[in-house]
Amino acid sequence: MKLGYMRVLLQAFQVQNAILKDSELEDLKQRLEVLEALQKAGSQDKEELAYPKYDEEQDEEYTD
Repeated sequence: MKLGYMRVLLQAFQVQNAILKDSELEDLKQRLEVLEALQKAGSQDKEELAYPKYDEEQDEEYTD
């Protein structure tokens, strides 16, 4: 009888560990997405500094 309870307890711990692992993986996935978005935004800012966007309105000021 004790062996049956131990098996049930062991199985419950395995389920708990699987749930914890899944939640930790989901948290890591979300953090990775945020970091990738920040990195992408940072690289776009660097490109804008290297190659500024052409502003037609500013060009018209010089031709008037």
